[in-house]
Amino acid sequence: MYVQYCSSCHGRDGRGDGTVSGFLKLKVPDLTILRKANKGVFPTDLVILAIDGRRTIRGHGDPKMPVWGEIFSREAKDPKTTEVVTLQREKLIADYVATLQR
Repeated sequence: MYVQYCSSCHGRDGRGDGTVSGFLKLKVPDLTILRKANKGVFPTDLVILAIDGRRTIRGHGDPKMPVWGEIFSREAKDPKTTEVVTLQREKLIADYVATLQR
């Protein structure tokens, strides 16, 4: 899922050098230093919120990347479990990003 949804901007290794990153106005964040920037603790909840994009993260301003929460919600098949399925997908991506830490 990371490759499908994130790598075009963040790169396969998460360093912010994806194939479209050079065409964007903003510098794409290096996802490999999130743990280091958070005093050695990977900020899972903040990463999930950033992936979701439906809520503004204090200090991050307006979302600068696709609002994956909306996209994942639309793709959910059962309206009763939409939010659970959306969160599961976001968590899987966040867990993968955690493995990219240097």
